[in-house]
Amino acid sequence: MPHDFLRHQKELNKYLDQRNAHPEQRAVVDRIIKDRFEQQMTVMITDSVGFSHLTNEYGIIHFLALLKKVNGKLKPIVRQHNGKVLSEWADNFVISFEKPKDAIHAGIAMNLCIREYNATAPRDSRFGICIGIGHGTVLYTGDDIFGHQVNLASKLGEDVAKDAEILVTENVFHACRDEFTFSGCEEASVSSVSFKYYKVTY
Repeated sequence: MPHDFLRHQKELNKYLDQRNAHPEQRAVVDRIIKDRFEQQMTVMITDSVGFSHLTNEYGIIHFLALLKKVNGKLKPIVRQHNGKVLSEWADNFVISFEKPKDAIHAGIAMNLCIREYNATAPRDSRFGICIGIGHGTVLYTGDDIFGHQVNLASKLGEDVAKDAEILVTENVFHACRDEFTFSGCEEASVSSVSFKYYKVTY
């Protein structure tokens, strides 16, 4: 519930303030934060395709209206695959899942939905997304998520993936390699962070 989410975020902020105010207590506070908020979670981060082109050619209002229309089609898919949209920032989704396989199934369904939509959409209303998925130990408050795998998913979704691609971290690959088909391992370096990733084939 929204009230619980707000309470959890305030609780985390309280511990972070305590850590900053009392450096001698950092070890104790860190353990409390980990015990309270640390979980194994999957995160999906999406980025739209063609934002600059669409806004330049048709204007920001047109793009925002298009984004709202397409997101209205994608959110039910997220829910159907046990995901939760944590935030919508600009043209990005941040979505949490308990299991990496649910995130991959959702990503495939989202892209197929967009493909079907584009088949009949006029040229100025076609849309695409890039998807990055990570899985591992994170700090999760119920309405926000933090951690290394979140950063990697963001880099995959926003910087590496191309239209309709679903790229996953090594953790996701190892958890799901028996259930899905992946292309070979690739390596990327973004913002001085090097990492390996795999592309879901579907």
